[in-house]
Amino acid sequence: QTTCECSVVSHVICYLALEDGYIPHTAAMSSTGTNTVLQPTVPLKGFGTFNEFKDHDRVGEAVKFAIKVGYRHFDCAKLYANELEIGAAIRDAIQEGLVKRDELFIATKLWNDSHRPAHVRESLEGSLQRLGLDYIDCFMVHWPTPWVPGSKLADSILGGSHSYEADETVTIQETWQAMEALVDEGKARTLGVSNFAIRHLKELLKFARIKPACNEIELHPYHSNYPLVNYCQANGIHVTAYSPLGKIGYRQPGDPSLIEDPELVRIGEAHGKTAAQVALRWNVQRGVGVIPKSLTPKRIESNYELDFKLTDEEMKTIDSLNRNHRFVRVDWFDFNPDDALELDPVPFGNTA
Repeated sequence: QTTCECSVVSHVICYLALEDGYIPHTAAMSSTGTNTVLQPTVPLKGFGTFNEFKDHDRVGEAVKFAIKVGYRHFDCAKLYANELEIGAAIRDAIQEGLVKRDELFIATKLWNDSHRPAHVRESLEGSLQRLGLDYIDCFMVHWPTPWVPGSKLADSILGGSHSYEADETVTIQETWQAMEALVDEGKARTLGVSNFAIRHLKELLKFARIKPACNEIELHPYHSNYPLVNYCQANGIHVTAYSPLGKIGYRQPGDPSLIEDPELVRIGEAHGKTAAQVALRWNVQRGVGVIPKSLTPKRIESNYELDFKLTDEEMKTIDSLNRNHRFVRVDWFDFNPDDALELDPVPFGNTA
């Protein structure tokens, strides 16, 4: 049975929470109101595929198992270096009758060194070739930070570091217009962004013919970021949470363990669920999609089993856990200026 909850309602589009199955494509107006674009609905329960640049075959196996479980939203990126294996898993699942292509929502991302218009096309076509697909459901800007073409992964420790040079010759408008052309050609169903703050979205919405369908950002009970979530939802932009469980496999020194939080554990026990399921359900219940990653079948199943409802009091308790704590910190983008302007104050007693 499919259970739907409205997560965003505007004059443009209504995003529906997808608990099981797939909601058909829906028509959405561009930000100018002059062009109608067919946009897929973004499923709220998704599967992340970043795995620290290793074990690509295991990621492919996990994707196929996730399809069997019921996942339909898969978050990919050129950077992750595993699109070949993911594409093979998707093809196997389709050939075996586990799923149809139009039941899947596949997203991939434009890496920082491909923001120049000529490289935008090259990037998407490369992802399509590696994934073995004719189109991408959502083609996303990975970060609002253009680099000169030719950056290299310097090491893969703690999420990776890169050798790069900032590119001041290209604007987000030029990049976005090149991406819009790929939607016009049918190579992408819609467009999205990742790691965009309110100021980036305001700039983008000034000129976007095709407005972003989603913004993928770090969100979890220790980093609730309601101001940005509210801004996106008020403007018909679906929000997807990456690192919705914090970082489990690799945390930097001093990072807390979200899934060991006593309040999440307590609430989970009241529902017969884990702290991780509570953290995921909290985001889903506020209309935010989640894309947890796991290679373990039991956890893949558990992360999908969110068929319970938190009480208003439990939601408020989880809201109160906010510390404005980011697990994802990179050297090429400083979150601090935007966080200082956008984030709500940390509740008294919480460790920021």
